[in-house]
Amino acid sequence: MQLYPNEVPTYFSVAASVELPWWPGGRADELDDMAFRRRHPTAPPFGSAVPGGQPELCDLCGAVIRDGSELYATVADSSAVDPYRPALDGQRRLVACGPGHLKQLVDRYRDRPFDDEELWAYILMRAQRCSGPDTDLDDLADITGLTIGQLMRADRWQAVWLQWVPERTRGTAG
Repeated sequence: MQLYPNEVPTYFSVAASVELPWWPGGRADELDDMAFRRRHPTAPPFGSAVPGGQPELCDLCGAVIRDGSELYATVADSSAVDPYRPALDGQRRLVACGPGHLKQLVDRYRDRPFDDEELWAYILMRAQRCSGPDTDLDDLADITGLTIGQLMRADRWQAVWLQWVPERTRGTAG
């Protein structure tokens, strides 16, 4: 599925600067900083599963949610890159079993800095996985939509990060 610019998936709650086609007011800032949406206004009778629906897991406590009562939010996250839909890059979908857990998750991401170079590095990695080994910088710029300067900064971010992350030990512990 290809998303076009300005198209918002309706199953996400969205950040406060985005228009909400499913909200009567139309602006997320009218929703007091965060929007919620359930698959169903109320849980199905007798706690039955949502027909054809897949269970969700709460991102905070890991609870399995089968009755369609989960809540969603979308937060800015520079480490989130969608493998197939670039329009979703920099946005992380959160799933929670209730408003309290969703608020904790949103607060956790709100406190995390958004690093453009980190986002560009993940976009570059996605492009490198999809392209051949002989792809040059100009081709990568065309594929990613980033400038040469942004690609260079993304490459530097990768190099620094890979130096900082300790190498995993191989073999048995001890």
